[in-house]
Amino acid sequence: MLRLVNCLFAFILLIYVPLFGQERAASQLSDVSGREILDELQLREVASVGPTKKGGYDWARKLSPSSFTKNPQARLKEEEIFLKADQSKLKQIDSQILFEELRRRATNKGIIGLDDRQDLFRLQARRNEVVAKGGSVEFFDGALLNANATCCLMDKNQIFGIGSGNSKIFTTPFSESQHDTIKLCSAERFFSQPTAAFCTGFLVASDVVVTAGHCIDASSISEARFVFGFRMADENTAVTSFTKDQVYEASAIIARKLDATTGEDWAVVRLNRAVVGVTPLKFRKSGKIADSENVYVIGYPTGLPCKVSDNATVNQNNDRFVFTSNLDTYGGNSGSPVFNRVTHEVEGILVRGGEDFEFVTDVLGGCIRSVVLSDSKGNEACTRSTVWASSVPGN
Repeated sequence: MLRLVNCLFAFILLIYVPLFGQERAASQLSDVSGREILDELQLREVASVGPTKKGGYDWARKLSPSSFTKNPQARLKEEEIFLKADQSKLKQIDSQILFEELRRRATNKGIIGLDDRQDLFRLQARRNEVVAKGGSVEFFDGALLNANATCCLMDKNQIFGIGSGNSKIFTTPFSESQHDTIKLCSAERFFSQPTAAFCTGFLVASDVVVTAGHCIDASSISEARFVFGFRMADENTAVTSFTKDQVYEASAIIARKLDATTGEDWAVVRLNRAVVGVTPLKFRKSGKIADSENVYVIGYPTGLPCKVSDNATVNQNNDRFVFTSNLDTYGGNSGSPVFNRVTHEVEGILVRGGEDFEFVTDVLGGCIRSVVLSDSKGNEACTRSTVWASSVPGN
């Protein structure tokens, strides 16, 4: 009888101790962002479907990926994947608990105030309407000219030659680009547009581009390509073919800073040759932008074709290295030039911000869509141009 009781007690421990451990681990998720949870699930997905399936993750049997290459974690080397997995603070929590935590956090949101992102062809159309009414087109002309000097960073493997020095790019539909196993909500803006870029940059001298420091370093410089002209030609057509004068390689990093203490995040990069047909941007070299000044940003949110986002202001302006604004930006906008709406000069580089997407359960199986905050809560960080201006040759 005693042996039977001991066996039953051991069985109870076997069942409930792991569950208790999972509940305790799940309770620690209050300080973990939704982005961290999604990244962890993506990491497990790669580890599960990768070459060795090392690590024993259960994510693959819960949800099957539609495409291994869409997952940004797939770019990591095999040893990096498992090192990152072993160091994860979420590694003891079951994947299904993480997935359910995303469901629990479901809310009805969008982005910062109204979504102010615009395609360049729409900006041109708005300009034409203003001209017809006899209004001022100074903003439109300044923004469209500045867009010509804004480029996107792509991986060299996304670009292939099509003869005569011309090239074409591989793209992934936005609807499929964010997560392999968690779909994008169908009501998301730009749902059907292609994605290709991983960061943004901008021309500041004939052969010099500035971007965010976390977008490029000595180990990745040979893999990056700087592409000018990735945009929507109209509602349904993206420009995906480019001449040799629109695609450039990097030859050297002139200067770079990635400092968690000061918040600096920038890189000045020399290209392999001078850019043809593009006027370099003007940028602030001293002083600082005025409090509450109107600003706009140009870049490639989530890797989409070029977008201009307007109707934003500076909201925190005391720091020496960084100011913040309520710009509508996403991953992919890293490295984007942030412009003074009055002078059209670059005031800083968009380098980081809040979470881009959240998990919602308003459709079967759930989906992810843009997070929204009130305009007063927008807090996108920009490294001031004055901290890197002297690193641009000739300044």
